[in-house]
This record gives sequence, structure tokens and C-alpha cells, in this order.
Amino acid sequence: MSRVPALLCSLALLALPARAAEPDAEWEDFPAGADSRADALPESTRSPQEPESPARAAWRLRVRALSAGLPSPPLVVERLGAEPPGLSRTAAPPPSLPPPLEPAATLLGGRPLADAQWGGAAWVGLPTVGLRLHRGLGAGWDVGLGYGGLYGQSNELSVHVRRGLSEGETEWALGLEGSVAWFGVRPSAPPSGARALTGRRNFNLAPTLHVSRHAPLASVRWVGQVQLLLTLDTEPVALSPLGGVPPAVSLGWNVPVLGGGEWALGRHAVFQLLGGFEVHGRTGDTPFMPVLRLGVLFGT
Repeated sequence: MSRVPALLCSLALLALPARAAEPDAEWEDFPAGADSRADALPESTRSPQEPESPARAAWRLRVRALSAGLPSPPLVVERLGAEPPGLSRTAAPPPSLPPPLEPAATLLGGRPLADAQWGGAAWVGLPTVGLRLHRGLGAGWDVGLGYGGLYGQSNELSVHVRRGLSEGETEWALGLEGSVAWFGVRPSAPPSGARALTGRRNFNLAPTLHVSRHAPLASVRWVGQVQLLLTLDTEPVALSPLGGVPPAVSLGWNVPVLGGGEWALGRHAVFQLLGGFEVHGRTGDTPFMPVLRLGVLFGT
């Protein structure tokens, strides 16, 4: 009799793996057979408050297809913000960047102002300060008026004409500057003050070569100019007591060289930083004078 319970226990243990290997029908539905039970209900008794989502319907079709031995449809996972059926989303074009700023105008470089375009400049520096106002005439020409001086020791009014020669990566132009200057003190021997520092005299004429070149950055332009400044002194003085009576008019020459960069601050404003030197050929003047300018330009 003691072998009967032992035999029953052995049969029970052998049945457990077989029971565990059988798939549970409840796991075939999503979730936990809720959809199968809902399908068994009449249409009138189904709750309209929770419509079946696309993900649940796709899962149920996939399980039924696997059970029937048919190819299963692809599983579509619903994502938040998906477009309604029948609508397609087109990629929005990337936002266009504004074109890089370029210096609006240059009064020192080789690009004359365009027709009816206005341009101006104001600067402080060593040894002079100044103002300029130009207007484009078209066909590569512009003209302008200017003021300069040595901080009240001299005052100079000038007229400028510029003609463009070439355009492109490097721009060239020829110019002509004429000016009349007044000095706060009478000339002395040897010359001193504004006359000696600037090399200017009562009347001045300067043929000019202008050049400009675009820098790697679109908002920067390199500019430069070389002048041959011819001076006419109507108040010459004797350089020595034995020099005799000076002539009524004395001629002289200078070579100013100036160059630097112009940075666009906006559509109509430009910052200018220039440096250079002047070689004075008149006896008694400062033979070599460094030049520095900080200025702002504007253009229409």
C-alpha cells in the first residue's frame, strides 16, 4: 500500500513540465485577452468611450495571423504626434541665413560710390582729425568735400575726385585731391608746429592711387592709398640768417602712405582702422611722420 502514494506523486511530478509547456491562450491577446472578450460582446454593448487604438488592432491581427499560420502583418507602433491617415508630412526647408554684411562704402579704397550713393567718414588720429562727404556720379566716378586739421592749429578744406579703374577681388582707382590750408600761427624759421608735422602748406595738390581687396571674411575689406603731395607755400621763410630773402612762393613734396581695414558694423556703418607714414621732402619739416586713424564711415 505504501507504493501507491509514491506512484501518484511521481505521476504528478511528470505532468508538471507538460502543463508548463502548453501555451496559455490568455497571453495571445493584448492586453491579457481583453480584446478577445470585447470582440465576443455585441456591438450595442461595447463601450464607445475607449476606441481601439491602431497599436492594439495591429497586435490583435498579428496574433490571429500567427495562430492561423498566415504571414503576419508588420507591427505598427503608434507614436505621439503621428499624422492622421492620408496626410503626409513634407520637410520644412531650412531657414535661409541672411547674406553676410559688407562695408557699405569706402572713401579710401578702389571702389567709387555708386550712382547717387552718399558716403561719409569721420576720424581722429595722429597727427590730424578729419571729416569727408562723398557722392557717387555713376560710371565709376565720385566726388567729395573734406575737412582736416591739426586739432585747431591748422584748418584745411579739400575737394576730392575718384575714378575707378578695375573691379573684382582687387579694386583700383585713381584720385585727385586739392586743398587750401590756414594755420593758427605765422611761419617761423625753421618751420614748426602744424606745418612741420603735417607737411602741408597754403595750397596742396595730391594725385592718389587707391586700392582695396576683399578679405576672407565678407564683412572686412582691406584698403590703402599712396599719394604724391605737392605743396605751394605762399609764406616761405629763410631757413638761416644768411639765407637771404626767401622767394615769394616755395614748392615742396611729400609722400603719404596709408592702409588698413574696414569692418562692417551694419548695413550702413563701417569701422575703420588705418595706419601708415608720411615722408616729407621739404627742408625743415619732420622727415618721417607716423600716421594713425580711427574712424567711422557710413553709406546709403
